[in-house]
Amino acid sequence: MKFANPILLASGSPRRKSLLEELGIEFEIKLKTIDEHYPPELRKEEVAMYIAKKKHLYMMMK
Repeated sequence: MKFANPILLASGSPRRKSLLEELGIEFEIKLKTIDEHYPPELRKEEVAMYIAKKKHLYMMMK
């Protein structure tokens, strides 16, 4: 499956890579080490989105 804008996987997770491949989604892997600390007041369901946004902003600056 191809999208108008390329899917960027900013994760080294073999499981995430496998899931996208199984779905037939074309993607590119770009790994950058970022600080994955998060504010302690975040609820656990907000942590993943916080880190994802942080990775997105970092990737957009490069």
